[in-house]
Amino acid sequence: MGIPWDRPFSLTRDFVNGLQPLLAGQAAHVVGEQLTTRTKLDIDAPNTPILLAALGPRMLRFAGERVDGTTLGQCGPRTIATYVLPHLDAGAAAAGRARPRVMALVRICVTEDRRGAFELAQAISARYQVFRRMRGCWPKKASQTRPSCTSLEVGNRSSTAWRRMRRPRE
Repeated sequence: MGIPWDRPFSLTRDFVNGLQPLLAGQAAHVVGEQLTTRTKLDIDAPNTPILLAALGPRMLRFAGERVDGTTLGQCGPRTIATYVLPHLDAGAAAAGRARPRVMALVRICVTEDRRGAFELAQAISARYQVFRRMRGCWPKKASQTRPSCTSLEVGNRSSTAWRRMRRPRE
């Protein structure tokens, strides 16, 4: 589409402002800073949730204020609890809403090769660290080499991790 990504927050806000009325079955007449939406969809899309991929504080607060939740990749439970949820909750509280849902990508590696699994986790995390906006998810101290967003549990087929994966959802 040729839309620049130099102001991701205002672009995302404009997109959501145009999308929400459309998904509610209404016409959209939105003039934003970067996008304008003037249309109506001829589809039936009741209760279509919008989950915003967000890591920055401003985008997480926006997700808490306006959409159904956030979707995360490369964030472990500690980062979600201490970084993601406080910003998400602040946005929800400002809008008088309950906490929206959080969908987190969890990578699983069942192996007896702990070193190999850790090296793979580091390599995957390194790919994401090249994106300036995603670096906030990792440790601030130079002495920490293990990504705080990677939760690593290694074991074989008799391990707790394997049993948890094999257990049917409750």
